[in-house]
Amino acid sequence: MPQLHKIECKWRFRLGTQKFTVTQGGATALTCPDGWAETFAGIAAVVQTRLQTISGNFSCVVSSAGKVTIAHSGPTNFTIDWTEPSLATALGFDGSQLTGAATYTSTAQSPLVFEASLPWSGDRPGLVFSRKAPRLFKKTKKTLKLAKVRTWTVSIRVAADEVEQWRRVANLLQIGTPARWYRNKDDAVDWSWTNFDGAVDVVLSSEITSLSDDWPGFPLRQHLIQDLSFFTWSNND
Repeated sequence: MPQLHKIECKWRFRLGTQKFTVTQGGATALTCPDGWAETFAGIAAVVQTRLQTISGNFSCVVSSAGKVTIAHSGPTNFTIDWTEPSLATALGFDGSQLTGAATYTSTAQSPLVFEASLPWSGDRPGLVFSRKAPRLFKKTKKTLKLAKVRTWTVSIRVAADEVEQWRRVANLLQIGTPARWYRNKDDAVDWSWTNFDGAVDVVLSSEITSLSDDWPGFPLRQHLIQDLSFFTWSNND
């Protein structure tokens, strides 16, 4: 069976903005700390950590691709009010109040996650070299230094019933949102020459200003094909 790919856009918790209120007996306002969530599971982990300041019985875990389940193992009913709707959307909720239960599962896939059901092809790494300004050293005159960036290309296939979800993720990629690309969705270990199917952190190439659809076998429209190119990304840059 061919390996399948997954892309998870990263999420930036901005200090003081990602808030929600939990009511269980009394109301507690919770604020997520500033910083990057590198994966979708990482977003859930941050929310779980906040919830567990109220009770260790709370959990927030990934239940399926792009969905989470928030629960209290008491089980005791609780209510969540989203102060910041974008956090609810990132988790796959619609932003409305969650009330009347001890378990809540996302009503939709997060716009941060796309998990392919069709194999992709042509994925391969490359390098781009660029010249930096000359630098002066004690024992030499001028040295020309080269900077290198690893690139990736891939031809993706998206099933017709997945196109809407792919477009949500592609919109984020096109505005420069970094992402974790699992070149084998079952392999979360970082890519290396000895783990060629590993995951890489990427941003869409700045050379891609638009995405065009190729529908082989039109007008059947069973799946679309798009050619993408990425640069590697680090939040330490």
